[in-house]
Amino acid sequence: MRSCQSVDAAQSGASLLPGCFYPVAQSGAVTHRPIARTLGGQALAIFRDDRGHVCALDACCPHRGANLADGQVIDGSLACPYHGWRFAGDGSCVSVPSHPDRPIPARSQARSFDVVEQQGVVWVRLTEAAGQPPPPPFEVADDPRYRRFSIEGSYPGPADWWMENFLDISHVPFVHRRSFGGQHPRVLADPVERGVDDRSFTARVRVHYTYGLWARLIHGAVRDYSEDVRFRVTVPATIYLINDMGGGRRQALAFLASPEGPQRTRVILSVWRNYLTWLPGADALGRRFTRQVLDEDQRIVERSPAPMPTVDRPAMAADGAVQELARLMRRARARIAAESVSSEPQSQPAPHEPDPLAAVAHQKPESRA
Repeated sequence: MRSCQSVDAAQSGASLLPGCFYPVAQSGAVTHRPIARTLGGQALAIFRDDRGHVCALDACCPHRGANLADGQVIDGSLACPYHGWRFAGDGSCVSVPSHPDRPIPARSQARSFDVVEQQGVVWVRLTEAAGQPPPPPFEVADDPRYRRFSIEGSYPGPADWWMENFLDISHVPFVHRRSFGGQHPRVLADPVERGVDDRSFTARVRVHYTYGLWARLIHGAVRDYSEDVRFRVTVPATIYLINDMGGGRRQALAFLASPEGPQRTRVILSVWRNYLTWLPGADALGRRFTRQVLDEDQRIVERSPAPMPTVDRPAMAADGAVQELARLMRRARARIAAESVSSEPQSQPAPHEPDPLAAVAHQKPESRA
């Protein structure tokens, strides 16, 4: 089987964890017309077969290397745009139009990848690994009291940085002052609570802002605004939060980040709300607002004079969640690396490392007035 991995695919191991599912598209974007995606340097062709199941193939045709994402779906199989060879969702070649009466060569198999479609998101993993869990669910996704909108895009910068940035409350009043940053912020960050599986943690942050008109319209808030945010983080690609905005108003967000390459990330951000669900145009306004927020973050990456760092940084108490995410990612990579070189069926423990939370535990929660 031939692969069209880009030159930087091997380098993307700094971000991609083998055996883990990563979000690659919203369900609504995947139809009977194939779409192109990249995960860890691997080019993908994603489509729905005649049963409606989502399929993911190596976009490089095993015949002559054409991009299968430029093809079309015929009778549930993906036809190459170059010579019309057709591939089923499992990668098997089912038709060679130039020789319909001859046996199909055994080497004509296209690479296929595991797919999970769950709560409006398509997840793909490039390799299998024992013990790796399925994608985490989002409780409000099936709650009829909440209305949802989502945005998706490809952004510069490593996936780890985008995950950390979403957890970083302290940057909000500076980077997002034109959108939702507010003025005179007061931030209180509780210590993180680690999960028993060493793949997840929860965190709580309480923030008080003085908001401008634009943010008040989005949130339906009065001028002085407080929020109580609870994060649930699952490595490698998921941050789910519930935001109690007071007055019975609640908001949930799922931030999903997949490494397309070492310095490129696909972001899918879904927002659910139980307020202003009746307002015409509220979803369009929310999408515009959310894209503005991500564009503000993108400018930080683009204007950085060097690649954004994700290790060896000074930390304050408000950085506890960011530090914990970095720790879990390092441990996951160390664990997988140990398993890949071990001849024993058991995995080796990750090497000992200083606990980043211990370094900031003595600091008082950050407050800015």
